[in-house]
Amino acid sequence: MKLKDIETPISTISGIGPSLQSAFSRLNIFKVSDLLSTYPRDYEDRTKTIPIKDFSKVSKVHCLAKVLDHQWFGFGKMKTLKIIIFDGETRATLVCYNRGFMEKNLPIGSIISVTAPFSYKYGEIQTSVFDAQLVSKSGELKDFDDKLNPTSKILSLYRLTSGLSQNQYRKTISQALKMYGNGISTELPESVVQRQDLLSKQQAIHAIHCPENLEQLDKAIKTIKFEELFFFQSAILNRVAERKKISKASADFTDLSPRQKQLVSSLSFELTEDQKKIIATINNEIDSACKDNAKFHDNPENFSENSKPFTLSRLIQGD
Repeated sequence: MKLKDIETPISTISGIGPSLQSAFSRLNIFKVSDLLSTYPRDYEDRTKTIPIKDFSKVSKVHCLAKVLDHQWFGFGKMKTLKIIIFDGETRATLVCYNRGFMEKNLPIGSIISVTAPFSYKYGEIQTSVFDAQLVSKSGELKDFDDKLNPTSKILSLYRLTSGLSQNQYRKTISQALKMYGNGISTELPESVVQRQDLLSKQQAIHAIHCPENLEQLDKAIKTIKFEELFFFQSAILNRVAERKKISKASADFTDLSPRQKQLVSSLSFELTEDQKKIIATINNEIDSACKDNAKFHDNPENFSENSKPFTLSRLIQGD
């Protein structure tokens, strides 16, 4: 099945309720095909470790850290949690505005994965905008020296609207790929796919939304771009061929039947160029249909889907 033919409403995807469906509709996403063909606007590479000490050199830090302490400041409704972390070289603070629940989610002594932009404020390195995931409830950082950070991956970033977060969008994409991502047919000719070293359409759709590595992502982007350009150029060539066909039809206007010549000569006015073209087109299509009809009667196996039926409808309009 072609991707564009998956017309199932996104409400059938697990986890999509009325509020999320409404949010996606504001992005003009109504069907599964709309969702899977709306590609990420950017990507965030979390496959490389960037220590806290380099916070001033990069847009975001990405590393494993140990939770050293929980501290609170402020009073009443303004009471705010601060989580003190250490990545083996540098201490930093996660300021949890309106996220007091992080005290239980990231307990003291746990190993967490942190991705965030840090800055130096109030005498310490801190951030209030961060993504922190629990890796282990206990242990030491050295225990993970030879292990791959379980949160290392390439994250897709999508265009959002109110009521829709990146996590919600990514979860929806993941569910859609599980439910509808298999069986997507490749629309490009197989010879072109092999010659250009492209992915199949199914592989490209999975990789462009959930890439395993940068190499796979680059190949998926190349495949999608090539396909769009291929069909765009094909459409242009078809239009050129159609224009040539019309031009030929205009040139063939002089090849009229005796009755047509009699009718044209009896008119008190000159036919317009468009009228001449459509008359010539009708003649050409009748001739083509008659030839196909003759072939069919001689041998039914000669008939094909491209054979033109012996029926047509045209309007010749004039003042």
